[in-house]
Amino acid sequence: MDSDLKKLIIQIILDYKEKGPQWKPGKDLIHLKKRITRRDIPLESTLEEYNNLITDIVTNIQSNVHIYHLEHFAQRYIIFSANNWIIIIGEDRSMETAMTTKSSDRYLSKEKGYNYIGTVKEVFSWIE
Repeated sequence: MDSDLKKLIIQIILDYKEKGPQWKPGKDLIHLKKRITRRDIPLESTLEEYNNLITDIVTNIQSNVHIYHLEHFAQRYIIFSANNWIIIIGEDRSMETAMTTKSSDRYLSKEKGYNYIGTVKEVFSWIE
């Protein structure tokens, strides 16, 4: 993996730790309502609680990190997963989605184009 991508992943983790998720305008509330409707989170969940959940997964040293990119994509995507949650963040650092799945291993398979990088802890071991 190239050093620019390594730096990008580390910067995304640090940015989310400091500022929380970076949503495209208006998408935060749309995603919150969708997760509530699907009962992924409790009915009384606030945007702050949802953002904290996302931040906790992105910054947790035990979370898994994947890269997703197909030829026709305009950018690469960095995926963080833990406890059946999948957080997808664009290379531009914008939140794409945060969702649950019954099997993150099956969802994030190499056959579908996802490449496992390591845990967040391993990502930070790249810092020299």
